Amino acid sequence: MSGNTLPRLQTEDIEDLLIPIVDKSTQNQIIEESNRRMIEAESLRREAETELEAAKHRIEAMSLGEVT
Repeated sequence: MSGNTLPRLQTEDIEDLLIPIVDKSTQNQIIEESNRRMIEAESLRREAETELEAAKHRIEAMSLGEVT
C-alpha cells in the first residue's frame, strides 16, 4: 500500500459533531450579503463578456487594417 492511510469516520463520530446555528438576524445578514455578491458577480460577468466582445471586434478590425 502506498500513500496516506487515514482512519475512516464512523457514523457515531459524525453524530457527535456540534453544528453551530446562528440567530435569525445573523442568518438574514449572511443571506443578504450572499445575494448582493451574486448580483455583483453576475454584473461583473456581463461586463467581462461585453469587454471581451469589444476586444474581439478591435482585433478583427486591426487584422483587416481598419482604423478604429
